[in-house]
Amino acid sequence: MIFRVNLLFSCFCFVLFVFDFSNASKYDQGSLNIAKRLWRDWEREANAKDMERKEVKADAEGNAQMERERRLWRDWEASQAKPLERRAWVEAVEASDQNEREKRLWRDWEGNQANDLERRAMEGLMEANEENQRAKRLWRNWEANHEYEIERKRDLPELKRRKRLWRNEDQEVACTTKCSCSDNEIFSKVDHELTTSETKRVPCCC
Repeated sequence: MIFRVNLLFSCFCFVLFVFDFSNASKYDQGSLNIAKRLWRDWEREANAKDMERKEVKADAEGNAQMERERRLWRDWEASQAKPLERRAWVEAVEASDQNEREKRLWRDWEGNQANDLERRAMEGLMEANEENQRAKRLWRNWEANHEYEIERKRDLPELKRRKRLWRNEDQEVACTTKCSCSDNEIFSKVDHELTTSETKRVPCCC
């Protein structure tokens, strides 16, 4: 009886053990599945974080590379711009010098033209003054000659009358003058009132 009880208890314990073992196996299997799922989730999250970190690193490296390329490009542009700027500055200075040279030449040419025109104007003025003086002198001479001619023509009858009277007087004086006619001498008298260069020769009447 006791043996049967022990056997039954042993069977019951065995059944409980088997039941517990099966439950434990089931529990362990569920725990394992949960652990595997958690591991997979962790790996997936870790992989995602790693990928994100790699992407961030790649983006940072890409940004750094892009910034480096931009800096190199700006440096290259600056290095290219400096010769261009220097060349433009040199060209601007040369253009300014050329412009100033052209202005100076233009001013010199204008000055020469002005001096030439002024000289010509002065020469023309002097020639005009000389011509004016010559014309005035000729006009005065003509007026003087004309007035002299008018006076001479106006006084010509009187002069002729006076000459005739003077000739008569000279004839009378000559006729009354005592002179020796043996040597055919000629009595001469210079009349300064009539003409200074005129010499009247009156024959001596004896």
